Amino acid sequence: FYKALEEYEYDDPKITSSTSFRDLLTDRLQLEMASDSRLARFDSNALQRVINYLVHKTEGYEGGTFEELAASLAYLYNNMGGPDQIVKGTYGSVLDALQSRINEKSLSTDIQLNKRVLGIEYNPQSDSDGGVRVTVTDMDGSNGGDITALSTTSTEILHCDYCVCTVPLGVLKQRQINFIPPLPQHRIQAIDAIGMGLLNKIILKFDTCFWGDLKQFGMGHDDPACIKTFYDCSSEVDAEAVLIQFLAGEAADRVEFIDKNGKGKPGLSDEDAIEDSLKALQLMFGNNAVPRPVAAKVTRWRQDPFSCGAYTFAKVGSTAEMYDEIATPLGNLLFAGEHTSKYQHSTVHGAWETGKREANRIYQWIKKEQVKGAQA
Repeated sequence: FYKALEEYEYDDPKITSSTSFRDLLTDRLQLEMASDSRLARFDSNALQRVINYLVHKTEGYEGGTFEELAASLAYLYNNMGGPDQIVKGTYGSVLDALQSRINEKSLSTDIQLNKRVLGIEYNPQSDSDGGVRVTVTDMDGSNGGDITALSTTSTEILHCDYCVCTVPLGVLKQRQINFIPPLPQHRIQAIDAIGMGLLNKIILKFDTCFWGDLKQFGMGHDDPACIKTFYDCSSEVDAEAVLIQFLAGEAADRVEFIDKNGKGKPGLSDEDAIEDSLKALQLMFGNNAVPRPVAAKVTRWRQDPFSCGAYTFAKVGSTAEMYDEIATPLGNLLFAGEHTSKYQHSTVHGAWETGKREANRIYQWIKKEQVKGAQA
């Protein structure tokens, strides 16, 4: 499987912008299986379950399904090497650290939370004239616990010299922000062409680490939606026994209540998703070995209105240049986020580096204006 994925020629003329991972690997795997006599010993159904499992894991890394992933852009992501890392605690700790550094330098700052951006009025012709007007409103958390509810009485306009828009690609796809003037058509085309992927998780905390020293394990299945992959994340979250089940591809879609077109659909409830996960663990370790979890959570990133998905992927029909297009400033309106990183999209470090990129861009613009002012 991995041999077929890694050895194909990226410049093969048969691979076009419409060729998916599924198209490519179906052909290559058939050749590999036909030429490797060792595989003839195995049951074809069992081999298919193994392939389904590996496809599921790859879909988790990439964010999209094999039918959506562009084979011609498989080279695009640049792996930095080294082990995976996660932020200790929550991502709020990153914001706290930045705030602390700002305070140390005695800089004034105003980080406002629980605000929703309704509109951005910018000057597409200049990076220094006209300023930006950002219309925001409070999130009304008192409305039945619905944190997405908007206040009707607290809309305000923020004035700034520059605006860096970091909302996820999924939000841009939903046209939730009113840009004035509207984003140019070539920018809209890039936003729509790049894929917004989906990776959900079921987090299970137990009293005991019944899986021993296994760090990764899983279970294949004839139905791709029922494949299970588990990761021991106990040490990463400073807990004694935490398993995270990664749900990619059809498995991720199985727990959602919203389909790819934004319409309602039946999905597994939290209770059903957790029970389904526990039954798989019982099949692997035995009914008596798997206790009830002391805490559990199921994510549904597609229906989160502030992300509308998990992270981006190179979709069939998209091009590498579209990442450059999304990252290009429009006058005094700049863009950052993992979706603006051509080579590190879908990652936290990709998002971080694009933020530094745009901060440095603004810094250079300000220095240029200061030099012009001194020469005047």
